[in-house]
Amino acid sequence: MHRLFLLRAYGDFVILIQALIQSPQKNKYTLIVSQHLEPLYKELALVIDLSSIPIQFVNFGIHTSQLRLFTNKHLLSPATFKELKQIRKFVEQNPNTTGQDYIEQVTRISAVNFLTGLAFKPIIDNQQVYANYDHFFKNTGPKHYEMKQLDNVLILPDARLQKRVLNLDIIEAIQNYYSQKAVKTSIARFKHTIEKDDIIYTNFKELIICIQKANFIIAADSLPIHLAQLLNKPHFMLFPNGHPRNFITPYALEYNSYGEFSNFKLPF
Repeated sequence: MHRLFLLRAYGDFVILIQALIQSPQKNKYTLIVSQHLEPLYKELALVIDLSSIPIQFVNFGIHTSQLRLFTNKHLLSPATFKELKQIRKFVEQNPNTTGQDYIEQVTRISAVNFLTGLAFKPIIDNQQVYANYDHFFKNTGPKHYEMKQLDNVLILPDARLQKRVLNLDIIEAIQNYYSQKAVKTSIARFKHTIEKDDIIYTNFKELIICIQKANFIIAADSLPIHLAQLLNKPHFMLFPNGHPRNFITPYALEYNSYGEFSNFKLPF
């Protein structure tokens, strides 16, 4: 049995889950998942069937959004080496004698292997992430989307990285566009509000409910847009100017439903 070690951020976890549940080879893999991702998994398991995926949550000491070695900000933190030590300890105590151990990315995999003395292989490289996963898991066939009458557009401006957050000018442009078409828009933010009418969500359950209630999502390149993809929700994806589009969703790519902060044309 091959093992997939999932040590990155929430959006990365959602992308892999989507690819794996569609895979004809899912029975060849088990997931070894950092415990910081478990709350999201529990909420997803309430709305989609994840029963076919063998999964084990392990406390590697990751308390930020992902393994610190994968970041620039925390790269040289003492906690980085504690996390790597925990990973090495787990593998030594639970050797994989029947398959290969993988981690999600090729970036810094040499450093992971050097510092742990292990021999991880990458699932994906630096190209299109969704396509990489589909290739790895032997997925084929397009996904079909249910398009309803556009009367409830949800804007999710927040992102883990500040440079990806949708600013007020972008939000206002979106609202003005749909206002002229008599289409209702709403804004949902994480734990804060700017306007009194903003929807506030404080956890994964509330975020998922917000996405499910809307019939079209507009969001940054972050967790909410990848949840929209997983939950089969039509969406529009916005990138910072000149930003790589490695994480563009299959829906956005198929329907040309994406743009940059300073240059975007909304659908409908």
